[in-house]
Amino acid sequence: MLLRTYCERIFDDCCWLRDDIRLPYDGTGRTTAGLGIGLYKWLHKTASERGVRMLFSTRAESLVIDGAGAVTGLRASRNGETFVIEAGGVILATGGFQGDREMLVNHAGRLVGEDVIMVGSPDNTGDGHRMALEAGADMRHLDVCHVRTTDLYFGQGPSRYLLHIYPMGIYFNRNFERFIDEGVADSDTIANAIALQPGSSAGLIFDDKARQRYPEEYARYPRREQLIVTAGSIAELAEKMYIAPEGLSRLVETFNASVENGRASGPNIAKTHAVVRLDTPPYHGFHPVRPAVNHTLGGAVVDGESCQVVDKKGQLIAGLYAAGTLVNWAYGRPYQVNGVTSFKGSYHAGATSGAGIALVSGRLAAQSALKNLTKKMR
Repeated sequence: MLLRTYCERIFDDCCWLRDDIRLPYDGTGRTTAGLGIGLYKWLHKTASERGVRMLFSTRAESLVIDGAGAVTGLRASRNGETFVIEAGGVILATGGFQGDREMLVNHAGRLVGEDVIMVGSPDNTGDGHRMALEAGADMRHLDVCHVRTTDLYFGQGPSRYLLHIYPMGIYFNRNFERFIDEGVADSDTIANAIALQPGSSAGLIFDDKARQRYPEEYARYPRREQLIVTAGSIAELAEKMYIAPEGLSRLVETFNASVENGRASGPNIAKTHAVVRLDTPPYHGFHPVRPAVNHTLGGAVVDGESCQVVDKKGQLIAGLYAAGTLVNWAYGRPYQVNGVTSFKGSYHAGATSGAGIALVSGRLAAQSALKNLTKKMR
């Protein structure tokens, strides 16, 4: 229901952002406000002009819950002083919990919580998740994270920016072993697989056939000159990547020898799609490629028509709403590719951005809270 609500509302909510909030728009598909940061600056400006009270450097400590289990406000602290804000409804919109390593270890596991770098917001420390749990909220998929590949400069990584090129190459770990079927694995599955390798690190190489087939994709890679290593031989490529030439040369030779009839039998693992021999110089490579936690995906279960939080018995928690990444947007099930566990389904809402679901769920939660408050006042 929540995904259906998103799809039904996103167009009208974007029009509201453009027409009522008057977000600058130049007709090219992007606002002129300056992507995410610009959007939030504009929303802050508009809210201030409309008399919205905002408290900064203020921490929400806990929800105020009455004897009937209804949320009637929250306790907050500022400059060492704790105070209570009474309200007819509270909307939790504190993002994920990727900024809290202890929570990551407890829910996503020690491997992700300790060994994988974090590129998402460090300020999202799960405060809203904890408050929702204390109120009895049903929480799901807290072990599911958006883990993506990243390059040396913590960019999007080759499995994002080289979407058609990387499947034609091979990934390898510190022991010069292949560990994933590159031709069928998506970016998140590759990132999860790298997390399981020694040192949570890997390398990627491909030959010039891939570059020639997708020259524009190759040329668009950010900071390509600093990140993509190029050489006339595999041994030279290894030296430039500061890894053992013998190990990489042996891997490529064994892989090329196993290629037959559009498949590669090894080494270590079969490759079933986008199979080409690495035999056309110059050769290109990335090292290291690391996995990175962008944000968590699990969270509070909410009613799909109101974004009101649901408890473990399936009942609505009076006065409590949730929006954004704090909501459980991970729909689906775990699955495995060559022994690597990933997540199949929808996180966020299809291929949309976090800003889109923040807009839809945030506005819906606010409308629902106002509607219920108005009913109480009658």
